Amino acid sequence: MKKSMKIHAYDVISADLNANLENAISHYAGLNLEQRTLNLGGNDQEIRLEAAQAPHTSKNASAFWLLDFTKSRYENGPGKVGKGTPITSFNLAENEGFGEETAALYDPAKKSLLIQYNHYGPRQSAISNYFSHINHTSPTIFAFNIKLDTTAEARLSQKSIIKRFHYKIATPAISSEMRKSNVSLGQALGVSDSLNGTHIEITVSAGTGPDELNNSIFQKMLAGIKQLQSSDPTIVESLVVTAKNNHDERGEAINLLLPKLELTLEGLVLGDDRRFTRESRWNALLRAQNVWKGLL
Repeated sequence: MKKSMKIHAYDVISADLNANLENAISHYAGLNLEQRTLNLGGNDQEIRLEAAQAPHTSKNASAFWLLDFTKSRYENGPGKVGKGTPITSFNLAENEGFGEETAALYDPAKKSLLIQYNHYGPRQSAISNYFSHINHTSPTIFAFNIKLDTTAEARLSQKSIIKRFHYKIATPAISSEMRKSNVSLGQALGVSDSLNGTHIEITVSAGTGPDELNNSIFQKMLAGIKQLQSSDPTIVESLVVTAKNNHDERGEAINLLLPKLELTLEGLVLGDDRRFTRESRWNALLRAQNVWKGLL
């Protein structure tokens, strides 16, 4: 088994300037496990903050919060199997199910969040939704935005003419909720599904001569792609804008993705129960924080 994990970096933002993710973490950490558990997605799927270590405590010498989340489900679980034995079921009590884990590291000073990528565990969007439900009567909306190449976006902002917009999307990673929220994308996905497609690749180009893409339409398209990218870093595989300052010069192709802020780190430890230990996953996040300390 490959003992590694992917890690992605996010900026934590909120429209409420008084919102403080550290307060939300402390609130949930002070509750018992049952009180921490929220059902946000339906279909008997629950998420909770499984463990939290505050900065500069006896168990955590770093300046960061170390977190672990669990997504549980109570149907359609795996079976127990051996190489020479048939698959059998686990013995579960009526109130027990299956859990998948996702570790995270939060830097309060920089408001940056590193999250383990676990395809079956809690994702970035579920975790941000979880913390946004800290106050049910007046929820604070936290958003975790994946870090894009700020240098590239600065270059793009200096261009006055948009000539081409190209992106490539991995369709299996797009949830039904994303499909419903974007009508035009949903229509394209319908065509892809009918052909058993695994990707959608779209290029929008201005005509020849002085034509250029309508800037407001372009910004709306770009915002939609960024939303997909923030929901799941594996969805958008390519995002390139070709722009220039005047009609006579050659357009510059600007890649708006920042692949440097995705790491795959080895060294996870497999416990006796065949689960990667929490300590080894937290250690991987601390190593990633050290690698990225000049970029976050």
